[in-house]
Amino acid sequence: MLHFVAILLCLSLTQVEKPEALRRMEDARRRPTCGRIEWMRSGESLNGREEYATSRFVGCDHLRIIHGDKDGVMRPAQLGEYFSCSKDYVLLKNREQWTHTEDTPTVVAYVNPASFRPMFDIRTLGLTPTGHAWLTLDRLSPNPAESYSERVDGPIHEVTARSANGSEQTWYIDESKDYAPVRCTYTSGGVLVSECRAEYEQFGDVWFPRQATFFIRGKKVKQVTVLSAAFDDPADFRELTLNDLDIYPGCNLGREGLNEVRMWDGHTAISPEDYFKGVEEGRIDNSRYKAFLDDVKKGKGQGRTPKTYDLETLGLAGAAYEPGLWEEFVRRFIFRHRLNLDQTRQAWRIHKECQGQAYEYMQKHRKEFDDLEKDTGDARQIEAKDPKATNQASTSQPAHAVKAIEKQRERLLGPVQMIFDRKLKPRLERLLTPEQQAALTTQPSTR
Repeated sequence: MLHFVAILLCLSLTQVEKPEALRRMEDARRRPTCGRIEWMRSGESLNGREEYATSRFVGCDHLRIIHGDKDGVMRPAQLGEYFSCSKDYVLLKNREQWTHTEDTPTVVAYVNPASFRPMFDIRTLGLTPTGHAWLTLDRLSPNPAESYSERVDGPIHEVTARSANGSEQTWYIDESKDYAPVRCTYTSGGVLVSECRAEYEQFGDVWFPRQATFFIRGKKVKQVTVLSAAFDDPADFRELTLNDLDIYPGCNLGREGLNEVRMWDGHTAISPEDYFKGVEEGRIDNSRYKAFLDDVKKGKGQGRTPKTYDLETLGLAGAAYEPGLWEEFVRRFIFRHRLNLDQTRQAWRIHKECQGQAYEYMQKHRKEFDDLEKDTGDARQIEAKDPKATNQASTSQPAHAVKAIEKQRERLLGPVQMIFDRKLKPRLERLLTPEQQAALTTQPSTR
């Protein structure tokens, strides 16, 4: 009798064990340690608009940025109002969610998952039939599976998970694409409720959807298109920090459940007293915060107009010397010239290649850049104590003059500027058709 019970228990455990094809599907998607993905979505909820986004992940940390449409507009119905054209940032880090709206000096941290904002994890694209924001790599189905079944047809493994409530979720997994699911369905009561169909491309060694289309009861409701993807790129092997929210020294940091206000010094959160002391002593550069306050006083900025067409920022002053700004430069180039999907993908490939060359050069000269950064900090502290000091630097100590240090840095960045001027820009411009060059839009849409 005990032997019979043991056999039944063994069969029960076998029923709820995930089939190998499903495990391989999940393992393949979890395999990359880091990634950077440019994507866009369209569908019913966007009223025919296309919305562009960036996702980055390093380990368990995840950053998502919504850029708005090609005009840089987030909320067309409120165009002209505050923050209608401000990017939306969300960072999941150390089990906390940090949120920031561009053009504001405020960042808020949520520690209770129940308070988290919806944050679509692009890594789940194609793995679920709905693409809901609350689904994660650790939770691909709304209901726990009571049993699994598998049917194999050539390279396709049809794996079905059945739940206690009678619903079924089925993955059609293509083992020839490293066990990527080309189709995923959810049925309830024998009725097909939702479905995702995905087309794949190999980005380096990783098979990832180039496009995923979602259906509800047979009707197309949403489409997500990947414009660029890179996985385990050495340039992306770095910790995600609050600086990736595009915040700057002087921003206020709030935390759910606490009334205490902290301020960002460029590296960490400090008290307001320590912040103002750091500014006074020249240890903290608050120039960007001062520029923000200046714009507010003049009635400028605050996300009321699309930055894609903002002539003051379109050139991205200093972009030639800062490879980190090239991403935004390329994005605005794509938007302003209305590049089609193929051109857009080519533009991002050009960006990756040129930025990679720039970073490789900067890495070779890392010590020189670090020394200049230290000299700049020292010079700013001297300037804070005596504003005339930086203009009185002796010939034997030029590193103590901010302007002299800036010139040294520009000379060191000469090869980076050449990559920008002689490779990145010309190659992007060669993507344009004569019609695109002639029809360059100079004003934001008034939709």
